[in-house]
Amino acid sequence: MNYFTTRQSFFLYSYDIDVKEKEKLDLFLKLLDKANLYEVIRPSLEKTNYQGRNRIQPCNMLATILYAFMIDNGHLREIERSCKISLDYMYLMNGEKASYVTFSNFINDIILSNIFEIFKRINQALISEIGFDISDIFIDGSKFEANSNKYKFVWKPTKKLKRLENEIKELLSQYSIKPQTIDMASLSESINKLNELSLKSNIGLKKTLRGKGRKLTQIQKDYFKLLEYVPKLLKYHEQIRICGENRNSYYKSDHDATAMCLKEDYYSGLGSNMHAAYNVQFIVAKGFILGVYVSQDRTDYMTLSPCLEQFKTFYGTYPKNVCADAGYGSYDNYKHIESKYIGNYIKYPSWQGERKGTSPQLFREEEEKILCLNNRVGEKIEMKNRHPQKKEAFIYRFTGCRKCKYKAICKKRTKKKTEPFRIAEICPDYLKFIEIVRENLLSPKGIELRVNRSIQAEGDFGNMKQNLSYNRFRRRGKNKVTMEIILMSIGINIRKYLRFKATGELPKFWIAPDNLQSEGKPKIKIPKSTNKKTKAVNQLSKDSHKYQRKRTIKS
Repeated sequence: MNYFTTRQSFFLYSYDIDVKEKEKLDLFLKLLDKANLYEVIRPSLEKTNYQGRNRIQPCNMLATILYAFMIDNGHLREIERSCKISLDYMYLMNGEKASYVTFSNFINDIILSNIFEIFKRINQALISEIGFDISDIFIDGSKFEANSNKYKFVWKPTKKLKRLENEIKELLSQYSIKPQTIDMASLSESINKLNELSLKSNIGLKKTLRGKGRKLTQIQKDYFKLLEYVPKLLKYHEQIRICGENRNSYYKSDHDATAMCLKEDYYSGLGSNMHAAYNVQFIVAKGFILGVYVSQDRTDYMTLSPCLEQFKTFYGTYPKNVCADAGYGSYDNYKHIESKYIGNYIKYPSWQGERKGTSPQLFREEEEKILCLNNRVGEKIEMKNRHPQKKEAFIYRFTGCRKCKYKAICKKRTKKKTEPFRIAEICPDYLKFIEIVRENLLSPKGIELRVNRSIQAEGDFGNMKQNLSYNRFRRRGKNKVTMEIILMSIGINIRKYLRFKATGELPKFWIAPDNLQSEGKPKIKIPKSTNKKTKAVNQLSKDSHKYQRKRTIKS
């Protein structure tokens, strides 16, 4: 008997969708109606001219694409397949079928140019439907690998360009030609001048033949060398233009991708391995992603102010409080937050070491005086061979270091540890910011925000990378990558919205109790001295212990 090849043929197929699934889809479509997304995409639809068959209803296409990113990674071929066999996709497409090329064209022509407005309107509809508070936000970043060949990268040729310019200047100086700048215009002008000099000496450069057995004069050799420098100069200028000012590398298959060290390289011990990647920043409140910023920076220092400005354009006001990790704790960021009157709960770089007591903040500002850990007042000095490198910083000198009990901590990273004084570059305004941030983070509100930051901000990245297996972009170029990560964020937000509609509860996060007290400053852990005398005493005690053990074994 055949168990697998026997099938009963149906004359009419049944397309009855489950009642609960239909309710979810209707809630999803009502949310899109409330966001009024058709008004967003209508100008782009009017600009595009489709020839041939009648186009598929654009609202159905948009709803299907957002739904695909909500339940999966949004693979276009999977969407095409689901439109043929899945009842929920058939319901959203109203029975129409579209190929992956149709979905790809719709994404590139319609969604790409309106992605920020779509994201903004959906988030505003979510806030009005659920009614959650967005005054406290969390900002965090993570790196996603780009869709590029990791071996085909280009470093910014700044040193090569300087070396080439010096060679051109040395060559031209032999003929008293001194151009102010070395570019294509000045180089072509210098070649013409060299040709004029050769004509005076009855030497024709343009008709000179090179080859085996032909002897060339020095001016002819220099002329051909200059011609060889032209394509190099063009190449270096083009590579520097592609890199831009704020990065030092790009990839040939994706010019917007930058060489970065991912977490897998860091934890595997291969920190020198570089991958093509983008730095993605999330603005999160109550577990919902309210903002996305894609950066080419390898660190998070320069990404805070663009995130805050995006939040302002989306929701009309700045947040009340901002919480982030120590990767954002720079002087410029603290100054920007103070100018916008935002509560500062961003950790500073020495926060973790200060909490452990092993690396405390070495200096503090009190009554317009700079004090060290031993309460010594610093003297502002000027040095001939050293100038402050940081903004609004000064050089201070602290004395009395020889018998200071904090010497092992304070002079841990200095080269001259035997000197009876310490010279340090300090920014007084930055120390003031650190005092404010420390007081905020140790308060009950700061404790609550610190606990929730790792749950909400880092939780969305973990959900996206681990649960959805989304850790590498499928599109190339910064604009398309931004659109792709925003579509993933919209899918996560809508999934949480449908869960809220089903249970009536938002995700529960930790709330600080009313009787919670502020934390105090931890004690400083002074490391044990490691001088020769103590080492000798420790070695004697070890030897005596071994001798006693041998005697007990023999007896």
